[in-house]
Amino acid sequence: MTATDQKEAVRRFMGALESRGSLDVLDEICTPAIAEEWRATMEDFAFTDRTFTVDQIVAEGSQVAILWSINATHTGEYAHLAPTGKHTSNTGSGFFTFEEGRIADIVSHYDADGLYDQLGAAVRPADSPGTRPPAGV
Repeated sequence: MTATDQKEAVRRFMGALESRGSLDVLDEICTPAIAEEWRATMEDFAFTDRTFTVDQIVAEGSQVAILWSINATHTGEYAHLAPTGKHTSNTGSGFFTFEEGRIADIVSHYDADGLYDQLGAAVRPADSPGTRPPAGV
């Protein structure tokens, strides 16, 4: 699989996560475990009207890195926060590893503090996504 093919697969992956996207594409471009994991994540996702933009993309060897942005509406419970109906914008990064022509691993990061600010949460809940307990706890 060429770097161009890998980039296109990542763009298709991000498109599948949009509200108008089809999660069926995950079966074509991901290993079964990754497809199942992301399908479960997105079917219960607390944000609707999602649109993703791939702002930057780089491929080298078996890996693709992206910087992305999202616009969405908070319509479901998220990290103990009731739906607010607020429109949100966020940014993040994703690191995709390919094996045998399919996405086999994804590591993603996003601006959790910025998202909580937009939702009106004074402090990010201790057990929310993106938090870890202090060492030794």
